Amino acid sequence: ARACALFVRERLFTAFGFARLDDCARERLGRSGRWVRDQAALADAIERLPPLGAALSGADGGEPLGTVAALLVARVAEGESLPGWLRLARSSTVRELRAAVARAREASASADGWPGSSRTRSCSAAASRSAFMKPGAAGIVTGTSRTMRTSANR
Repeated sequence: ARACALFVRERLFTAFGFARLDDCARERLGRSGRWVRDQAALADAIERLPPLGAALSGADGGEPLGTVAALLVARVAEGESLPGWLRLARSSTVRELRAAVARAREASASADGWPGSSRTRSCSAAASRSAFMKPGAAGIVTGTSRTMRTSANR
């Protein structure tokens, strides 16, 4: 993951003669550009939240998290809320975790970012997104919206 982060951050794919990361990843690494970017985001999240790295490998004594679950947790967790999100990630399916993360990001479920907390605050959807979307956190870009590519617009 750290190697991917350096590869993306420094645009090292250009040294191999590629203009785009996606092309280099596909042709040289046998992976998608999204996979490389996800690995880079995971490395950034582990640097920001070291216990997430321990949870990913299982070094913290719990069941190892998958990379998808770790990336989802990295989108919403802060220092104090990380243990709660890790418990939720280990006790639920990826689909359930994805739904919980979406609820936390959209509805600003709680003032402290803990899943299932009873403390709530009222704010607009835009404010709730910005409360959980910190610049550079797990590859999240603030102030933009991403659209999913379908086979119709590829």
